[in-house]
Amino acid sequence: MSESKALSHPPWLPAEKTVANIEFVHTLRGVAILIVVFVHLAGWWLGAHNRSWIVFEYYKRLWPDPLRLYQAGGHLSVVLFFLISGYIITHVSFWETQKQFIVKRFFRLFPMIVLGCIAMLAMAHLSRFLGHPDPLGFQGNFTLKNFFESIFLVNWPRGTPYITSVAWTLFIEVVFYALISAVINHQRRAPLLSTCFILAVLGAVSLVHHQTTLFKTLHLTELANFTPFVAVLTLGRTFYFLHRSTLPKHKVLATSLACAFTFAITYHFQWPGKLLSETLSTYYVGAMIFLLLMQWASLRTPRPLLHISNISYSFYLLHIPLGCLVLELLNGKIPFSVSFLITLCIAIATCTATYQWIEVPFQKFGRKILRPTRS
Repeated sequence: MSESKALSHPPWLPAEKTVANIEFVHTLRGVAILIVVFVHLAGWWLGAHNRSWIVFEYYKRLWPDPLRLYQAGGHLSVVLFFLISGYIITHVSFWETQKQFIVKRFFRLFPMIVLGCIAMLAMAHLSRFLGHPDPLGFQGNFTLKNFFESIFLVNWPRGTPYITSVAWTLFIEVVFYALISAVINHQRRAPLLSTCFILAVLGAVSLVHHQTTLFKTLHLTELANFTPFVAVLTLGRTFYFLHRSTLPKHKVLATSLACAFTFAITYHFQWPGKLLSETLSTYYVGAMIFLLLMQWASLRTPRPLLHISNISYSFYLLHIPLGCLVLELLNGKIPFSVSFLITLCIAIATCTATYQWIEVPFQKFGRKILRPTRS
C-alpha cells in the first residue's frame, strides 16, 4: 500500500484530492500578481526615475489611497499571497506524508529561486555594462557566497545582502512549510492543536529575540522580523478550516483571533506603532477580500487570468530583472504607456516559457522520484 493511501481519511476531507471547488484561489492569485507587477514597474520604477504616469496616479486615487493601502496596494497582494499559500498548503498537507510534502515543496520552489537569482545577476551585470541603473531592489554582489546565501534564502534571517528583493516572501513560505512539516503527522487528528503549536512557536521566536541574545549569537538577527507574516499564512490555514468545516465555527473564530493576536503582537514588537499608522487597513482589506471570494469558491476564473495565475511564481521572480532592463532600453524612446505594455508582453511570454520548461518539468520530476519502486 502506498504512503498516500495509508493516510487516514478525515470525514471533512473530500474523497479525492481536487482543487475544483477552490477556483477562487486562481482568481485571487492572478489579480494579486498583476497588482504587484503594476506597482513595481509602473510605480517603483518611475519613482526611482523621478517620473510619474497618469494611469498610475488614477489607479492610486481609485482605491489604494482611499483605503489607505500600504505601498500603493502592492503589499495587499503580498497579504493575499500569504493567505492563499496558508489555505493551499493546508489543503495539500492533509493528502501528503511528510516526505512527500518536503520533496514536492522543494521542487516547487527551489529551481525558480535559482533561476530568479541568476536572472537578476545577469540583468544587473548587463545594466552596468550598458550604463543603466541596477534592477530595482538589487543589493547583492557577484560573489559565490552571496549567490548561495540567496538561493538558499539564508541571507534573510542573517540580514546579509540579497540578490532579489522579492524573495523575502519566499523565506516566510519556507518557514511555514517547515512548521507544517513538523505537525503533518498529527494534524489530521488534531488540526486545532497543531495550529496552536505553530502560533506558539512564532510567539516563542519573537520572545527569545527580544529577551535574549541567542539569535544574535547564531547570526540570525533578522529572523524575528518574519514571524508576523507567518501568522498571516496561519490565518489562511484557519480560513481553510472554515471553508472545509474542519472545526466548529466557534473554534475557527477563536483560532483566527489567536492568529490575529499573534500577528499584531509580533508585528508591534518588531516595528512599534507601524501597524496602526501604516499597514493595518491593508491586512484587514486582504482578509475581507479573501473571505468574500471564498464564498464563491467555484466561480470559474477567466482563461487569461487563469494563465496569469499559473505563471504567477515565475512572474513574481522574473518581472523585476526583465522589466527593468526592457524599460531602461526603451526609456525616452517611446511613450511610457507603450513601453509598459511591451515590457508586460515580454515578461508574460518569458514566464510562460519558464513555467512550461522549468516549473512543470521539475514538479513532475519531484512526483516521479516519490513513486514507489516495483520489486
